[in-house]
Amino acid sequence: MAVDSQGLDVTGSAEGVAAYDRAIEYLIRFRPEVVDAAAEAAAAGTVMGSLLGAYLGLMSTEEGAVAAARSALGPYAGQEADEGALAPRERAHLAAARRWIGGDMAGAGYLLSAISIEYPKDLLSLFTGHQIDFFRGDAVNLRDRIGRALGGWRGDEPEAGFLYGMYAFGLEECNQYGQAADAGGRAVDTNSDDVWGIHAVVHTYEMRGQVPDGVRFMRARRRDWADGNFLNVHNAWHYALYLLQAGDVTGALDVYDTFLHHATSEDIALELLDATALLWRLHLEGTPVGDRWRPLAEAWTRVLAPGFYPFNDMHAIMAYVGTGAP
Repeated sequence: MAVDSQGLDVTGSAEGVAAYDRAIEYLIRFRPEVVDAAAEAAAAGTVMGSLLGAYLGLMSTEEGAVAAARSALGPYAGQEADEGALAPRERAHLAAARRWIGGDMAGAGYLLSAISIEYPKDLLSLFTGHQIDFFRGDAVNLRDRIGRALGGWRGDEPEAGFLYGMYAFGLEECNQYGQAADAGGRAVDTNSDDVWGIHAVVHTYEMRGQVPDGVRFMRARRRDWADGNFLNVHNAWHYALYLLQAGDVTGALDVYDTFLHHATSEDIALELLDATALLWRLHLEGTPVGDRWRPLAEAWTRVLAPGFYPFNDMHAIMAYVGTGAP
């Protein structure tokens, strides 16, 4: 039994655990390298790498990724798996992943909460649980899941900064905007590449109607959020919202064409959500958007599994309506 960078027991070789540690560093930064690092950890027999691979698929909110998540768990996918050699925390994660694969996202979030209470330095449980709270719109747990864990960290640990980025978003969603801005500022000052912390700060400006400040913040931080991470489309969407509020429709559409959806965009539901949400705002205002609706609707047709995640269904319907199709 080895230990990870946070001192938690991990089953696997030293090489596998090192790959897992790298994967977690990529995960909290939303960097795409997390996929390969998780696969490397799993290939080395580190079950936490397999769990991370499963969670990555499930966090896509796409039904097609459920089979991939089950495959990532390999021999541990079923309840009958032999878990005797695993650490208690690993067995708890397996229960959470299986619950989510079975369609119970809320139940998985509950089990991850229990892990975080017992192991407040488990970044995988904190990150994944926080994302479940985000998907479910659970504002109180967005704040309190992270708030409960903060006492288990020293303030001078670099990874603790990423917790403050998550905590800031939870505070903002609970309408505690001043505290959220302070926590978010601490996060991005500690780690300039904390794109979720940037996202939290962006929310605080928006909710307080500080549009010019929000625009300046996004422009000043552009090198930190615009490239090399899975959250750049979502943060770009927030930037476009600021521009719309400032009356700059041309600028907002330029952001759409540069980041949200274009000829080389992949069919990723989480990105299609943002593209749809921006065009729908313009649609409601009666603003023409040219020929942007049809490729978006076609992308939804390729990725959508109706009834799997209603939030996706709703946005796909918006795109279909936008095309003018009956």
